[in-house]
This record gives sequence, structure tokens and C-alpha cells, in this order.
Amino acid sequence: MDVGKTQDAEKKVRVRLGGRVCWVSASKPNSARFWGEVDRGVWEESTFRFIDALTSERTTFVDVGAWIGPITLYASRQANRVIALEPDPVALLELKDNVAANVGNVDVWGAAVSSEAGTMNVYAPGEFGASSTSSFGGGKSTLVKTVTLQTST
Repeated sequence: MDVGKTQDAEKKVRVRLGGRVCWVSASKPNSARFWGEVDRGVWEESTFRFIDALTSERTTFVDVGAWIGPITLYASRQANRVIALEPDPVALLELKDNVAANVGNVDVWGAAVSSEAGTMNVYAPGEFGASSTSSFGGGKSTLVKTVTLQTST
């Protein structure tokens, strides 16, 4: 990974995401380790092949639980539009930062998907932002917005 700077002087790293180059936030140790795995090509190559096979310039791609954006960023390169949903408030900030640094065809929704629009508690067994946020379990909790799959912008 190459460390670089963006216009806003935030720490960014250049990574190859399934063979595609992008700039991502790596200010947190967990994020830096994760993006290092992505850059080395050891993270979910089969997911990238799936996206390549089923996504085109006519596709609206929905990434439920987008976390910090690896699937969102990858799909945005060939989909017409990507909707990225992430309820974890810490991951959401990093997701928004990563999307802003790379693409313009992504709508980021700070929400969880549910059968009804409203609110619900989500839980993080450790810290928020660590890709383990869930609608059940224990640990820290926060109230988040919910949307249905029929919700539109």
C-alpha cells in the first residue's frame, strides 16, 4: 500500500481493490489491516467475480451492511448507481469518506434494513466500526434509522 494525502489532508492509502485502484481512509488500525489484505488480493476475490458477472451500467447495486465500502467501491466502477446502507455510526463516517474520495454514483444511507421503516437498536460486541454490528446481541448499542427495501430517495 502507498500512503498518500488527499486535498483535505486526511490520511489515505492507495489500494488495489480487485485489480482496481482507489484511495481509502486507513486512520484506524483495523481499517489499515483490512485494506492491506484487500491490496494483497486475499479478501473475497469470489465476491468481485460475482459482481463482475452480474453488474452492468444498467444495474442499481444495493450493498446492505456496506461497512467501510469495499463492495460499494468495487461495484460503483461498473454499476449505474450504488446504494450503500450502513447503520454503524463509526463505519458510516469512514464509508462516506471513502465514497467521497473515489466515486460519484453512490448514495450512502445511514440506516439498517428492516421490514418496517422506523428505528431500532444495533449492537457492537466490541467497538463500533469493527464490522460486527448487529441487530441482536450485546455490547454497546445505539438507535439507528431503519428503511425497507421499498424505500426510495
